[in-house]
Amino acid sequence: MAKLRFVVVCLAILGQPVPAAWAVDAAGSVVFAKGEVSALDANETSRYLIRGDKVFSGDTIVTGDGRAQIKFTDGGFASIRSRTEYSLSQYSYRGAADGSERGFFRLIKGGVRFVTGAIGKANRKHFRLSTRTATIGIRGSSGLAEQCENGSCPNRADGTYLTTYNGILTLLSGPFSGEVYPREMYFCDGEGCSKIADHEAPQGPNPVVPDFNQRYREGDQQIHIEPSSPVLETPETFPSSPGIGAPGPGPSRSP
Repeated sequence: MAKLRFVVVCLAILGQPVPAAWAVDAAGSVVFAKGEVSALDANETSRYLIRGDKVFSGDTIVTGDGRAQIKFTDGGFASIRSRTEYSLSQYSYRGAADGSERGFFRLIKGGVRFVTGAIGKANRKHFRLSTRTATIGIRGSSGLAEQCENGSCPNRADGTYLTTYNGILTLLSGPFSGEVYPREMYFCDGEGCSKIADHEAPQGPNPVVPDFNQRYREGDQQIHIEPSSPVLETPETFPSSPGIGAPGPGPSRSP
């Protein structure tokens, strides 16, 4: 499959038609890319990504000093920070949740803000975000996952940091198994997880809708819309999605 996808990509670059029988379903499209952004396929062949390019199951999105935003075919969304490696380990969606859908991702290092789509709504086991030290599941959620490796995060220990914005995220690491509610932030080191004080957990940005018909600023491949949240280190945008807004208080827990 990876070799076939490589041939399809080469034909597209050369402007040649792709035989219908060779068609490979894309996992999503790049809606914003700036700076150094590339995709590494399963054959370790790298290609530069710009706005409008397709990404496929098996690709690893790599950002140097750049950043990217990807809209997946199930309506999900990922905003990938700089110096990140984010793998689409297994992705399949045929337009409906028919039981064959899969959204398995791996954050190797760096950070990604995500909004989940249709995958996982019918069966939560069909969505998974893994790191070296934790496994993240969903219950219709959005959040921020960060993976620090080899001292890559100043003043932070190596491991996984997870913040929930909306809905509930599930978290597994070593013997730890628990739920992460809105505005909660947890740290996992592979041997367990611990909650970070609520006042230290960053809040998510209010979602804004990019106007893709506007002219782009020189040097950008998609116009920036500055979010109102001061938490963001760089401008990031989120798609409009019912129920996705500024994080509110977490749901009450039963005793």
